[in-house]
Amino acid sequence: MPTTSDTVTVRNAFTSERGIYQATVDSDGTVRIWDDIAGHFTINHSLTPRQIARARREAGWQPSRTVRISVEPVGQNFGCHGVLKARNGHVLWTGPTRPHGFNDAALADAEQEVKARGWTVAV
Repeated sequence: MPTTSDTVTVRNAFTSERGIYQATVDSDGTVRIWDDIAGHFTINHSLTPRQIARARREAGWQPSRTVRISVEPVGQNFGCHGVLKARNGHVLWTGPTRPHGFNDAALADAEQEVKARGWTVAV
């Protein structure tokens, strides 16, 4: 995920004489544009939501997703698997089936997947 030190050159994204801007995208998605007069990156700009979205896209920024982890049974007490769900209840990922009683292993699978995708766990 991009950090405050990542800088991307956005070409022809905004209306101006130059058509080229230096932009940074913070980890929270804040877009900062280089201000030649001030001599630093600033968030005080008149970019439209579409221009901000383009800068984020060119920087490769993705919003952080918050998920819930649960361990659910498979079949009639056959086994269990870890499940990642969005806040609206939509299942985003289902882990491999573990034997009955291996809830800790299923939970570890789900936690490892959350870490690999860069998501956060809802409390």
